[in-house]
Amino acid sequence: ILIYPTRQIKPAVTELHRILVEGHKVQEIFLDELDTLENLPLGLALLQFLIIPEPIAIDAARSLITRARQDAPAGISTQGFLELIETIIVYKFSTLSRAEIEAMFTLDELRSTRYFQDVAEEEKQKGVLLSILEVLGSRFGDLPPEIEQNLQQVNDLERFKQILKVAVQASSLGEFQAWLTQAL
Repeated sequence: ILIYPTRQIKPAVTELHRILVEGHKVQEIFLDELDTLENLPLGLALLQFLIIPEPIAIDAARSLITRARQDAPAGISTQGFLELIETIIVYKFSTLSRAEIEAMFTLDELRSTRYFQDVAEEEKQKGVLLSILEVLGSRFGDLPPEIEQNLQQVNDLERFKQILKVAVQASSLGEFQAWLTQAL
């Protein structure tokens, strides 16, 4: 199967290509010539979603999400299919912020996707990082840049929480730095 977004994208036909197509060994599919998204099998509808223009993509995404929840194609989990839709949405609307994308869909539609779970996790980590820096700054004054550089290496929420506890309990900035150096 050869899948093209449009007939205009199709490359020049070679002799081998002509023989394969005419011999029915290869089938060509042009996504823009297919039936509407709602009338296609879910897997093919997802491919067509790739070329749908932005103005109608939001409604198309909602439709695909609903269909995926009702009947995900064989061989792929509903969650996996939702993550494919989410990936396409993120790329299709790459100029929009996370908040703008969230505003397009219900929270329920987005909360279940891996991308938004990861974003939420990163936001929590940033919040704890800022708390660590604020605690250290208020307790010990100006912080050397290497502390923030070391903290930027951490990417685990539980680890950040542990570091925050030490930041609150350390008797000096030196004690905290020594612990942090050893812990990382």
